[in-house]
Amino acid sequence: MRTAEEIGLQVIALLTGSEISSISQEDLLKRVQEVVIFAEIEPNQKERIIQALK
Repeated sequence: MRTAEEIGLQVIALLTGSEISSISQEDLLKRVQEVVIFAEIEPNQKERIIQALK
């Protein structure tokens, strides 16, 4: 998060891979609209994020 702030990103919301693992796809659909940074994401979680953003 510090690096993001250093380059000028306003970090409103952060979502980690472990958090993604514990939430439903429905909750992910809601959260991706407000998340600025996704951290420590596994390949299958990236696919879930992309699907939620479509």
